[in-house]
Amino acid sequence: MQRSYRLGNVCRYYHIPYDGEAAHRADYDAEVLGHTFNNMIQDLIKHNIHDVDQINGMHLEDAYK
Repeated sequence: MQRSYRLGNVCRYYHIPYDGEAAHRADYDAEVLGHTFNNMIQDLIKHNIHDVDQINGMHLEDAYK
């Protein structure tokens, strides 16, 4: 569980380089977000989750956060 889900923090979690100076430019943010999303998808696959229904069916104790 992460303390913050800001893009820079999520990038650090996935070891994706994030340049705070270049941040908030649409092209830069889109590229970094794409890399981050791909890593998130790979995490789901590792946990044998392959579709949106399985994601929606996940019961996480602190999901409300």
